[in-house]
Amino acid sequence: QNVKRQRKLLQNDDEIFRSTALDSNDFIALVNVPQKNISLRLGTWFLNGESVPEDQRTVLLDKLINDFAARYVNFENRSEFYKMFHLETILQKIKSSKDEKYIFSKNFLLPDGSTVIKQFTYTWLDKEKNLILVYRTDLTQSIKEEQQLNERLRKAVELAEKANEAKSHFISRISHDIRTPIGAVLNLTDFAKEDVNDTEKLLADLEK
Repeated sequence: QNVKRQRKLLQNDDEIFRSTALDSNDFIALVNVPQKNISLRLGTWFLNGESVPEDQRTVLLDKLINDFAARYVNFENRSEFYKMFHLETILQKIKSSKDEKYIFSKNFLLPDGSTVIKQFTYTWLDKEKNLILVYRTDLTQSIKEEQQLNERLRKAVELAEKANEAKSHFISRISHDIRTPIGAVLNLTDFAKEDVNDTEKLLADLEK
C-alpha cells in the first residue's frame, strides 16, 4: 500500500514538474554529443506547421537546424544562425562559461509577419555521458511588457520634468513680479519709522 502511495506521489510530482516546465519553456531536449543528434523530451517542435510525431522526435542536430532556419530565418542571416547553433559553438561556449551555460536570445520572423523573441539555454545534463540539456523560452511577452513599463516610466519622467520646469518658471516670474512692490513696501516702512514722531507724514507713509 505504501509503495502504491509513493508511486502515486511520484507520478503527481512528475506531472507538476512537466506542467511547470511547459509553462516556462517551449521545449526541453537533450543533445547527444557523440551521436550529434537531439531528442525532444518535453514540448512540441513544429515543421511545416505540424507537430513532430513521437517517432521523429530524435533527429540529427544539423537537420533540425537546417529545417528551423528554412522556416524562420531570412536567407541573408542564415550563416550567422548556423554558427550560433553549431555543435562546436555550443561546446565552446559552455566550456568558456563560468557556470557552464550557453545562453542567448534571437528574434524570429513568423510566417504571419509577427516577430517573436526566443531565449536558448544549453548546459551539461551529464558531462560523462556527453549529454547536453537544451531548453527554449519565449521572451516575447515579458520583453513587450518591459518595453511598455519603460515607456510609461519615460512618460512619467517627462511629465515630472515639465512640471518641475513649470514650477521653476512660475517661481522665477512671481519673484520678478513681486520684487518691485515689495521694495516699495520696505522703503515706505523705513520712511514710516523715520516719520514716527510726525503724525501727518506717518499717515501719508501708511496711506501710500
